[in-house]
Amino acid sequence: MRASRVEITMRIMFITLFFGILYGCGLTSPLLISDETKVRPDQRFNFDHVRKSLLYFSNPTESNLRKVAATDATIHLLRHGRITGRLTPKTTAMSLTRVLLEDSGKDELVEEVTQQVHIFRRDKASAAQCLREAEAYLPQSLPADGKLFFTWGFDIGVASGKDASINLAHKKFQSNPEEVWFYCIHELHHTGVMQHHPMPMLSDVNTTTELFAILQYFTFLEGTAVYAAHDARKVSGALDKDSDYVALTDADTILEFRHF
Repeated sequence: MRASRVEITMRIMFITLFFGILYGCGLTSPLLISDETKVRPDQRFNFDHVRKSLLYFSNPTESNLRKVAATDATIHLLRHGRITGRLTPKTTAMSLTRVLLEDSGKDELVEEVTQQVHIFRRDKASAAQCLREAEAYLPQSLPADGKLFFTWGFDIGVASGKDASINLAHKKFQSNPEEVWFYCIHELHHTGVMQHHPMPMLSDVNTTTELFAILQYFTFLEGTAVYAAHDARKVSGALDKDSDYVALTDADTILEFRHF
């Protein structure tokens, strides 16, 4: 009996993901992961950007704005924005910071994010688990000197080089704060891949061959990161909280998400 279009699509997707993991990460056998990561959570996670943003909202002075702009997280966001083309070479740390914090300091959101910062900074167990899960599908540990920045503003989460970030002010986390840790796994996994396969500059794409290579790269990058957070979501009963995982379990949804 011939396979249906849906079945063929499912097979292609899972075969592509499987061989992408083997080829892209260099895995040829099951990976053994130690119980402890080499870098402690308090060395990896950095809350400077979001904490200084909250300080600015409580006292919106130019001096406090400059403190946010001077954080390592802002440099990380600038780097990501320039690589992807979201920001121009003329964008400065101060101009980016003004955009991120402009009209976003609503009292209710500020209070909620403030509470989240206190909770996440104390939750060492979840942070350690996040690091372990991110490393579980990598051939090596995460970059030793990499950081995961908690920010106010920008995309829900981004990664560039050895660093990643999570936007605690994103609307998705307002209703589901537990999603933060799953996104941490996702973005940290990106940094592990990027130490072997750096993100290409999108502005360097000039031919259809280069465009196809970019599509392959991001399909692999995002697909493996989705896979990395799968087990943690499954244990927590959170597979239905994100459209990527809903699509993985529903053939009709997969077809709906196709853009080609």
